[in-house]
Amino acid sequence: AKWGVIGKEPGQFKDPAGVGLSWEPDWAPAED
Repeated sequence: AKWGVIGKEPGQFKDPAGVGLSWEPDWAPAED
């Protein structure tokens, strides 16, 4: 899944670079 406002609320997760990430929808493919 691509990071960004694609899920429920943005900024709930942080990637290794410290960027605010959104929740991912159940159908989103997993990417590291």
